[in-house]
Amino acid sequence: MFEGPSSRREDEVPLERRLDGFADLAKESTQLAGKLRTNLNSVATGAKLGVVANAHAQLTRAKSNVTELATLIDRLELAEQTLGLRGAEARPSHLADELDQELAKRGVEVVRGPAPYRLAYPAWFKVERTPKGVVDVVLNGERLDSLRPSAAADEIAEAVSEKFKAEQFTELLLNVRQLLRRAGAPGSALALNDIYEILVMEPGRGAPRRKEFSRGAFYYSVHRLAEDLDTKPDAIVDFPNADRSEAIFFDRRGNSRKYLTVNFTDGLAR
Repeated sequence: MFEGPSSRREDEVPLERRLDGFADLAKESTQLAGKLRTNLNSVATGAKLGVVANAHAQLTRAKSNVTELATLIDRLELAEQTLGLRGAEARPSHLADELDQELAKRGVEVVRGPAPYRLAYPAWFKVERTPKGVVDVVLNGERLDSLRPSAAADEIAEAVSEKFKAEQFTELLLNVRQLLRRAGAPGSALALNDIYEILVMEPGRGAPRRKEFSRGAFYYSVHRLAEDLDTKPDAIVDFPNADRSEAIFFDRRGNSRKYLTVNFTDGLAR
């Protein structure tokens, strides 16, 4: 629970603990609201059946529950403000620093890239305040569902340590190119967005898991393949840097790479 006025400043309390306190208050409020609803439903049912002997006592309990619930809602509002995750009190830097600490516990090295990026090669993430005043954690271009530092760190660490199958992803790109060539598409270059749309719409391959075929995950695979192919001069695909692309990633040295198209080497792609 949240400590009283004599305790240390709330922004000195780890966000993880503040989120635990907020969750406890939310649970307590939900349970009390359930009791209130039960009381009022009982009164309504009794009135409908003409049984009102206990109505006064039930309404007295309901009144007490309303007063208690109003107090809990006030505490919830204050607790939400102390989280620093939305509104004028939003403090992205506090969440970012705590997230760095959680990643360090998991053995993930984080370095500062060009603002607002934090680099955990081969992935990146950023903690930012949106135009709506809400703090978001964005991993490889996609917003994470949880702002809890431990949960967000788990997702980032998983992305960093995930084994990448370069040959399998290359085969996937080649299959899409072959499909488009049979449909009459000319040239040796394809827009990556077009490839992605085909991958998520192509029939006959079953329903892929959303995580594996999200746009962010697709471009993350593109980046990892591009980094892998940098060491192979005879690669049959390459990804030219595209300044106007929003799909940005970073190499080991912290240099940005943006992806828009893929080129297939003539004569080698099927």
